[in-house]
Amino acid sequence: MTVAREAGVHPSTASRALSGDPATRDGVAAATRTRVEDAAGRLGYRRNRVGASLRTGRTGVIGVLVPRITDIVVALAYEGLDARAREDDYVTLVSGTQEDLRTRGERIEMLLDHGVDAILFSDGHLDEPHAEDTWPVPVLPFMRTAGDRGPVVALDDADGGRQVARYLLGLGHTDLGVVAGPKATSSARDRARGFTDELARAGIRLAPGRSVHCAFDVEGGKEATARLLDGAGAPTAIFAVNDVTAIGAMSAARARGFAVPQQLSVVGFNDTPLAAELPVPLTTVRSPLRAAGAAAAEAALEAVAGREPGHRVLPLELVVRGSASAPRPTT
Repeated sequence: MTVAREAGVHPSTASRALSGDPATRDGVAAATRTRVEDAAGRLGYRRNRVGASLRTGRTGVIGVLVPRITDIVVALAYEGLDARAREDDYVTLVSGTQEDLRTRGERIEMLLDHGVDAILFSDGHLDEPHAEDTWPVPVLPFMRTAGDRGPVVALDDADGGRQVARYLLGLGHTDLGVVAGPKATSSARDRARGFTDELARAGIRLAPGRSVHCAFDVEGGKEATARLLDGAGAPTAIFAVNDVTAIGAMSAARARGFAVPQQLSVVGFNDTPLAAELPVPLTTVRSPLRAAGAAAAEAALEAVAGREPGHRVLPLELVVRGSASAPRPTT
């Protein structure tokens, strides 16, 4: 009532102007809405989300489950997700699952207890069991496939792998290795598959042992690269399916006396902020991570509104820097 009186409007008009629902707010004339918002600001008004949820049946909260909060790829996607949610006056609650399916189930229950309208999760595994859709709110995978459920938004990972293969083939590399990431993640699988499919189209197949799975971290990249370089005859180029494992690959190469790119070319994936700042700037595939997060939030909002969220695949581009060059001729 106080805000309505200050703005000189009916209480129902003030309520609609300050609603958390954009469609309801837009039903109030722009000049009137501005007058109400100014009055609310002068009076220090705060919208009562609990009271609003009792009226609308919605809490204005989206839960977000990620493998690890410290992962830079996850953090960049979350920034875009949170920003898009705020546009519709939503807040987000984020929690890490450590790639554990039981932990994810516990976190989903926790978020439901906190009254969320939807849940997005980016820790999907290819081998997880079929999930019955019994949750009281939409629970949607993004960025990765979860069992038999495709993500509502994904990167065109296979095409990114194809771009890397074409680039390295164009430089003259034919003896290649792959730091292939975790076997159970669709993003790692699709990047490696796109890469090897493109090689096959050029009549080239990876030699046995030239594709090594590992964790999505620096140590995983180091260990996988050690296996590639310590065997009989090292490849001339390595494709690491994310930038963090590529950094591990470059570290392992340096420890073994391989100069990058003179003796070993390395290409990563995602173009995280550190990639351009390394002592040897990393050639990598640029992923629109913030846009992917925003698209995931959009899908969740569509699901909350009762619409089919669909499926979006975002295009990628190769960014050429200094970590790959033509192979040295053998003497």
